[in-house]
Amino acid sequence: MLAESSSADRNLTKSCFASIRISQSEESTAFWKGGRSCTENRKQDFSLARLAFALPGVPGEIPTIRLLLATDCSTSSGCPAGLTQKTAEISNRFMLASGYDPASLGIQTDDIFVLSRDGVQIPVTLYSEYGSDGHSPCLLYFHGGGFCTKTSPQYERLMSEYAAGAHCRVIFVHYRTSDRHLYPIPFNDCVDVLSSIVQNPSRYGINPQRIILGGDSAGGCLASGAALWCRDHQIPIRMQFLIYPMTDCRMQTKTDRKYWDAPLWNSPLSRRMWQIYLRKGIDEKHPGYASIQLENDLSDLVPAYIEVQEYDSLRDDGTEYADRLKEAGIPVELTENAGSIHGFDVLFWTDLSRTAMKKRIAALRREFAIDFLPVIQGQSVLSV
Repeated sequence: MLAESSSADRNLTKSCFASIRISQSEESTAFWKGGRSCTENRKQDFSLARLAFALPGVPGEIPTIRLLLATDCSTSSGCPAGLTQKTAEISNRFMLASGYDPASLGIQTDDIFVLSRDGVQIPVTLYSEYGSDGHSPCLLYFHGGGFCTKTSPQYERLMSEYAAGAHCRVIFVHYRTSDRHLYPIPFNDCVDVLSSIVQNPSRYGINPQRIILGGDSAGGCLASGAALWCRDHQIPIRMQFLIYPMTDCRMQTKTDRKYWDAPLWNSPLSRRMWQIYLRKGIDEKHPGYASIQLENDLSDLVPAYIEVQEYDSLRDDGTEYADRLKEAGIPVELTENAGSIHGFDVLFWTDLSRTAMKKRIAALRREFAIDFLPVIQGQSVLSV
């Protein structure tokens, strides 16, 4: 368990936050003066994405969408009014009241608990095909949501698709969120579940030699940090499976500056997210566990599948991490979805989402050495 943050730890955190700058170019200044109205080229970039979320019939599955789209980015502080500890708690209550049935895709679920290092029971959901054996490949998955919001029906659908498409068992961790629990607690929950899986694979019905660590957005940060933790503790895993991951709390990339006004998620939201998550500081001995790009040595990490989106402030988080992995001699498959934004796959019925899911499942199947298409019940994004 990490010790209380020292003065050096707090200084490291302060230096990270001090480096966060949201550019106010001529274009962005026009946005700030106009409140919610973008400049013309920004409208061209984002109008279709904004329209998609406003169309009648879009499922109200993700209350977080409503919170983030209601964010007023024109506040003088530059911090989104929509993302606070309080709004995260409200969103989490809505999440718990929603539901989706994985059985529609031929998937069964089991809910179990894993004891954390501080004696708390961590909820874990297992997704597996009906009739699967007790020696399945395993995707251990950490959800997104800025570290501060809990899971949602979107994830039940995604995990069901991964389990069915890759013929694997998905182990989904309901880690404690930063609306009440700061770093390193969410990260510790994730690696505590990983440790439990490796030590007792028969409980989970998985093959301990075929484990992939996956996550999206903040969950990608947790997965990449957990991959580093596995290297440091000599725990064998197969791959990092990172979907539009957050990797760098310093926020100095070009896309952080360019897409600070993107819909659904943007750099002001990222800045506020990091401030909430890391407000007790970073462990100076292992800064990469909190934000992988703070790690100086990426050698001997496992291969990575990294997906980024064209109009995403976090695009460079993914591409720059991929570049550093390649420089360290680590195999990387990097894919960019043209015309997409962060979190685009909540619109699961679109061609863009269906194509992205096919690519993801193909990557999982290759790593699990599964060479055949699945036959599943119901309608999935794999269906033509």
